[in-house]
Formats: sequence, C-alpha cells, structure tokens
Amino acid sequence: MFCQETREHGFTRLELCIVVTCVSVLGLLVVPLRAGNMDVSRTTLCMDNLRRLAAAMAVYALDNGWFPPNPEDGNSTPGRTWAPGNAGPGASQEFNPDLLRDSTRSLLYPYLESGSTVRVYACPEDERTGKYQGADPAMRNVIVPAARSVSLNGAVGVNPSAVVRQPVDGHWLDNNHSHTFGRRWRTYGKPEHVVGPAPSQLFTFIDEDAKSINEGIFAHGMQEQEWIDWPSTRHDTSGTLAYADGHVEGRRWVDSRTVVFNSVNRHVIRGSPDLLWLRERTSAELPR
Repeated sequence: MFCQETREHGFTRLELCIVVTCVSVLGLLVVPLRAGNMDVSRTTLCMDNLRRLAAAMAVYALDNGWFPPNPEDGNSTPGRTWAPGNAGPGASQEFNPDLLRDSTRSLLYPYLESGSTVRVYACPEDERTGKYQGADPAMRNVIVPAARSVSLNGAVGVNPSAVVRQPVDGHWLDNNHSHTFGRRWRTYGKPEHVVGPAPSQLFTFIDEDAKSINEGIFAHGMQEQEWIDWPSTRHDTSGTLAYADGHVEGRRWVDSRTVVFNSVNRHVIRGSPDLLWLRERTSAELPR
C-alpha cells in the first residue's frame, strides 16, 4: 500500500500521504476562493464600464445641452443613436465592434475617458463569442466577444425623428409600444428634465441579459408588472446599473423569477419586488 509505514528519503510514506492529502484539501479550498475573487473582479470591471458610460453621457450633455439621440431601435444611421446596432443573439451586428468605434454612429464613443475601448459597452461576464461581422478583411474568421450587453433606459435620450428637438417617446412605457412624449410618463431629453425620479434614482444604463438584448434600449413598462426586456443576473443573481447623477451600483435581484434560464419572452409577473424596484427607477407619472 502507498501509505504503509516505511521510511523513504527521511519521511515515512504515511507522513508523505498525510502531506499530500493536506495539500489536496487546501487546493480544494482555494479554488472557490479564486473563483469568487474572479467574479468580484469582473463585477467591479462591469461597474467601471457603466461608470465610464455615465461619465461620457454627462460630458456629452454638457457639450450639447441634451442627452444623445435614442432611436429606440437598432438603428445605425449616422447621428441617430448613442450606440448603434442590434447586438442580440443571432443578429447581424452581434459581433461587430466596428460600429461602436464609428464616432458618427456611436455618439458617446468620442466622449469616453482616455484609454477606454469599445469593451465598455459589454459586461466581461457576457460569455458570447462568435465570428467577427465587421468590414475589416484582416479580421475575417476571427472569433471575437459580443459587441454590447449594456442598454440605455428607454425613457432617456433625444428623439432623432422629431422635427423639433425633444425627448424620446418612451414607446414601451405603456407596455404597448404606443407611448409618446408628454402623454403620461416622463421622458428625459436633457439633465434639467430629470426631476422625478431624482438623478440619483433614475437609471440611465443597465447591463441586460444576453438572451434579451436586441436594440440599444432597455424596454420597461410602467403600467403593467411585466418583464419586456430582462436585466442581467450574471453576477451571482445581481445586475449592474448607472444613474443620471453618474453613480453606479450592483442590485441583488431577490425574486427567483427574474433569472432567465432558457429563452426570454415578455412575461407578466405581478408582485415581483424586482419589477417594482426597477419601475421606480425607470420613469414617473407626469402631473395631471
């Protein structure tokens, strides 16, 4: 037997057996600690990405007087959106980072802090990878990460289609994609419009579930308790958000029904504390 009581090189085999066993046990203890540290690091990086986007939004508004355009779709026409493209699963721009580098289409990109890359638009925990979909022939067949997982609050930004500059319509605020600016719920075209909720309570950017993401906005209804788009739960059932005052936070989702396991669809979940929490940070009813 390996652990028999015979001496070899100054140690008995029994002693060596004990040492090996102890090292193995310590190794098993260290693995989850390292995994936990890695998750904390990625969460920190995800929050830093949102902070950079929030800072870029603030500088953009300072320079232009308004928040960037928000077409509420995957539009990539120059001058029409904060970050272009449909980055959802299976979409033609899911793995196209070139659009995000194009400052005529990605209007926040020139306002990012020095040293920032297009990776600020995606959570490091988003594990989607696929074949590059941009126009650079040197990148053909190269496997790249998904371009974007962060989305903008559907009630925030400028309507790029309006003849006179005004806030977005916030189409999904009525849960039916028919809401318009000034109808019932507040939409926010510039910092001065953020009066309810307060800037520290109105979310601007959110990390969205990879299965849910499509166009550049996060759609959230105010009239029905329903998930239209779904928040990310990548960080141990937590998500990350940035706010109009520039701060960022992680939110631990407390309702198990918020976690997506398979495909996503619109789903009414009445009484969900997560839905109600996010509703309070999406918009507010206009005074009558």
